[in-house]
Amino acid sequence: MHMARAVVDVPQPYLMPKDVRTRATQRLQQLGPHQMAKDITTPAIRHREEHDSLQCQYPGQCSNERTLKRNGERHWLCAEHRDHQNALQRDRYRRVTKKKKEKASKRAPSS
Repeated sequence: MHMARAVVDVPQPYLMPKDVRTRATQRLQQLGPHQMAKDITTPAIRHREEHDSLQCQYPGQCSNERTLKRNGERHWLCAEHRDHQNALQRDRYRRVTKKKKEKASKRAPSS
């Protein structure tokens, strides 16, 4: 009994013309590693990065737009999260200064 072999269509790798391949290789050799990743990004990834750069960077899923500084650059957070973080920072500063004052008053001899 002789079984017929199944013919499988194996895709062939895409071969670039030699001049295109040479130019691409030369371009990659000119770039540093940090530039290669930036240059190779697709338009969809670039659009997402641009969109993300305008989006609030608060950990989580905040879709608000980042606020502007006086000099025209963007803060990392939206107005809501900036207010929240500033309140936390003020609270921490108060607690730290209160502890320092308590330590200083304990060390100082009472006269």
